[in-house]
Amino acid sequence: MTQSGFKPVGQTEQHLFGPRKIIVCGYAHEHQHSLRETLAQLPEFKDLPILFARQEDEGISLSTLFSREPVTGEDETLASPPTVIMAGLTGKELHLLMSEHKKTNIPSPIWATLTPISAGWPLRKLLKELGREKEAMQKLHAQKA
Repeated sequence: MTQSGFKPVGQTEQHLFGPRKIIVCGYAHEHQHSLRETLAQLPEFKDLPILFARQEDEGISLSTLFSREPVTGEDETLASPPTVIMAGLTGKELHLLMSEHKKTNIPSPIWATLTPISAGWPLRKLLKELGREKEAMQKLHAQKA
């Protein structure tokens, strides 16, 4: 791990921890649609299950959410900063997803990967932790500027 708590993922063929799926939080309906369209155009992601988190999912563990069928919460978007939690992708796919996302009109999300530790956390806890990490990174960048 780096000093900030982040561990970069290389562009490898190694799969990330967990089942192949992404959980998306805090996206407006039109951004959810744009994300689906973007992924559908890429052969690597045509079969990638996407679960759009709903408000009622906040207290559910990540392992449970990642085991669910990809029922969408498109009409009941979870109120949170835009966040994408990935599992089961290869390092190359992770980088491709982030690169393709930058080409869209969708606001930049907080990117996260499922880990053996976070798998047992409720979604709410992960989102809080990611928010703290984002603040810490912003402070670090401000100090360097």
